[in-house]
Amino acid sequence: MGDVKISYPDIKIDGMDFTESNYVCKEKRWSAVELYKQVEREESVAYDVPLAFIDMRCMPFTMDDVDDFIFQMKRVLNTDLDIPIIFDCCGRIADGWHRVVKAMIEGKKTIKGYRLKEMPDNYLIDKNDP
Repeated sequence: MGDVKISYPDIKIDGMDFTESNYVCKEKRWSAVELYKQVEREESVAYDVPLAFIDMRCMPFTMDDVDDFIFQMKRVLNTDLDIPIIFDCCGRIADGWHRVVKAMIEGKKTIKGYRLKEMPDNYLIDKNDP
C-alpha cells in the first residue's frame, strides 16, 4: 500500500472591491468613491487620528455567521493602511473601518484620516427606497 493522496476542495471566500463600499446615513447612501472625490474637491489634508479616540460601540459590519466573519477578516487583512480613513461632516467614520481594525490589531496608536466639511450632493438612493 502506497501513500493515498487526498484532494480537499478549495474554499472560496468572496472578495469585495473598493468601488462596492458604501456609507449610509440618514436614509442616504454614498459610494466610497464619491466620498474620496469630495475629499479632493475640498482639498482636504490628512491628519493623524488617535485610535484611542474612535468610538468602538457601533457595529459597521454585518456578521450573521462565520462566513460573514471570514469575509470581513479577509477585508481587514487585505486593507491598505496608507489610505486615510474618511469621517463624515458629523465626525462619524464614513469609510475606513477595516483599516481602523487592522491598525488596532497591529498595535498602531494613530491612523491617517480626512474630515469632510460637507457631504457630497451626489448620493445614491437608499436600498430601502422604492
